[in-house]
Amino acid sequence: MRPARLLVLLAAVLLLWGAAAVLVTAGPRAPEPSCSIVDPVIIKHMALSADGQARFIVRLRPQADLSAAFLMSDRVQRGQVVYESLSSVARHTQTPLLAYLAQQQATGHVTAYRSFWIFNGIAVTGDRETLDYLASFPEVESIGDEHGLTVEQITA
Repeated sequence: MRPARLLVLLAAVLLLWGAAAVLVTAGPRAPEPSCSIVDPVIIKHMALSADGQARFIVRLRPQADLSAAFLMSDRVQRGQVVYESLSSVARHTQTPLLAYLAQQQATGHVTAYRSFWIFNGIAVTGDRETLDYLASFPEVESIGDEHGLTVEQITA
């Protein structure tokens, strides 16, 4: 093999090896968020705020099955079953998001957050990076403006 071809081949191997090393060390990136689940009003609030943060509500997809509780005649027992079901689902589904939010708060990307078991959601005051990453979680159903939070009337 001619020396020039050998150098070109060696350079190509080194280039590919370097590119592979960069991909391996970069690690996985957060998946792209689904913009359809994020209320555009939040992004406008972030653009207008001095610190680039806005308050928003993250609603999670899994909801507790309360059908058995509605068949109970004892109101105290029914209330206990509803509470245990709702808080258990919230605790199970919110854990990874709450851990992420604690990290983001430590780095200044999140000012505050609060978990709600009653509707399986989290109120967050955070920046665009946090919003985009939260939107990438498969458990997240929607991210809306805090003013869009409504209380639905339940009829028994």
